[in-house]
Amino acid sequence: MAQVLQHLFDTERIFQYRALCISRGDKTPLPGFDQDSYVPASFATERKGEDLLEEYKAIRASGICLFKSFSNTMLKEKGVSSGGS
Repeated sequence: MAQVLQHLFDTERIFQYRALCISRGDKTPLPGFDQDSYVPASFATERKGEDLLEEYKAIRASGICLFKSFSNTMLKEKGVSSGGS
């Protein structure tokens, strides 16, 4: 379960970064990521449940704040990520 949660955290962070870049008009194509290599490198199974919950709350709050900050113009921006528009 810890590995699944950590995977969600990592992915949300990456997607937040992509959203930030695109919202700011950065036209640099954004790379994909090798999600499978993140799992063993995270050492998720060594973490405490309380720590995972705290991290989840922080990441969600960060994402909500980020998207609330976007104007309608920013939300219409398009970018390229993982080879797709």
